[in-house]
Amino acid sequence: MKQQIETWKDAPGYEGLYEVSDMGRVRSIDRVIETRRGAKKPYLGRLMVTQFEPGKPQTIILTKAGNRKCEKVGQLVLQAFVGERGKNDVVSYRDQDPSNNQLSNLMWVNDVKG
Repeated sequence: MKQQIETWKDAPGYEGLYEVSDMGRVRSIDRVIETRRGAKKPYLGRLMVTQFEPGKPQTIILTKAGNRKCEKVGQLVLQAFVGERGKNDVVSYRDQDPSNNQLSNLMWVNDVKG
């Protein structure tokens, strides 16, 4: 059985801080951070834990410049690998499973009402 190679790209809006993969995973990147007292401290990157509620898209809390924001994992994957969403685009899951954030399962669909 052929093993798939996981590809990582910068998480849009979080370049240099986080990456997303085509397998739907999110990781922080090794970097040096400055403490509140001004000291430099190495920060080792790691795989991030997503939040999941059955029937709803997986989310993750990402931090940038001290601000925490809840992001949808599927949306981050599509933005990184396909491009920004259109005005009325939403994430669609080919297998109808919002916990499956693999790129092959995701697509932008236009959700214009009316």
